[in-house]
Amino acid sequence: MAASALSEFSTTCFVVSDPWEKWGDALKASGYHKNDDIQVRYYTYDFVRNAIYARAMKAFEWSLKQKNLPDDTDPGTADVLGVVYAVKKDSGGAFGIFVPTRVDFVSHGSVIVDPRASIMAGTWYLDRMYKKALADKKIKNNERKNIVSWRYPLEYYYAGPVCGAKAKNKILIFSKGTQKVIDKRGYSKKIMTWAKIIKRS
Repeated sequence: MAASALSEFSTTCFVVSDPWEKWGDALKASGYHKNDDIQVRYYTYDFVRNAIYARAMKAFEWSLKQKNLPDDTDPGTADVLGVVYAVKKDSGGAFGIFVPTRVDFVSHGSVIVDPRASIMAGTWYLDRMYKKALADKKIKNNERKNIVSWRYPLEYYYAGPVCGAKAKNKILIFSKGTQKVIDKRGYSKKIMTWAKIIKRS
């Protein structure tokens, strides 16, 4: 599919560093040659990008506190590196999952991101938010296998248990001396839509 068409799907893409090493067989099957000037890109939902960089920022902030990075390190110069796992679909084709493993900075500082610890911590917290939403009687049917039942746990996860329990879909929060409006309903809807796509695969 052409990049111009994919750009309508997402405003964010990751460029593969060595397309022939990682996609050689697929490129050959498509009729490309090694001397062809090509790029392979992963287009991703913006909320997925935000989640990736949120994990990276957590690692960055922790490293500053531990004095593993200079205090003047600029997070705006971060380059998030990682690995992409291709998950094959029963119906054919595949989709990629990007997992951050390292954050590099122009100052040559580097932060290692433990993907397993990140996933396990997020899973543990989401489970707590499910139980909290259940206790708050936000969930009518306690069916974890039903994607719809995760609406409120995801809102709690995104906005915190206090703000997550509020009736408004969009709420004002304060973080590091600044205020911003977050759309917790929009967030949970996007996650559930993505979960349904994966489930159908």
